[in-house]
Amino acid sequence: MRARLLGLLIGVLLAGCTTAPRYQVPDGLWYAEKEDPTRYGYQVYVYFKDDKQFIWWRTKETRDVVMQRWAYYTHDHPGVDHPTAFTREGDSIKGERIIVNKNDKGVLQATTTQTFTGHFQGDTLEMALTTSAVWASGNDAGGDVVRWSMKRLKPQAAK
Repeated sequence: MRARLLGLLIGVLLAGCTTAPRYQVPDGLWYAEKEDPTRYGYQVYVYFKDDKQFIWWRTKETRDVVMQRWAYYTHDHPGVDHPTAFTREGDSIKGERIIVNKNDKGVLQATTTQTFTGHFQGDTLEMALTTSAVWASGNDAGGDVVRWSMKRLKPQAAK
């Protein structure tokens, strides 16, 4: 009887263990499990630093790893020192980021413009990224459009 009671007690204690993340999800973080068109299998994160700028990144790392490496993604990841300026009117959002690419001697190689358009609806954000680039010569270097169906990440309730 004691062995059964002890086994039951241990089972109850183990059932209380959770695989919930051990991190706090910051306010303003949005996540897309994939891009459309899906080319490389990236997940996408958009982090609204305030009401005027956001940073974004693609990764193949799991959400748990991203959250454990939060300082890297928000301070050291390429591009975070050049946030995207945006405006929001009602549920619509528009943003733009211009990236000037120079070689190691400082000579202009190309200029890339990233234009973001989106629409919030509750805890979802539909966003499109249109990228266009121009070589230093003025010739078109091509462009691309990807779309993200994002959801706002929130802390999970303790189980």
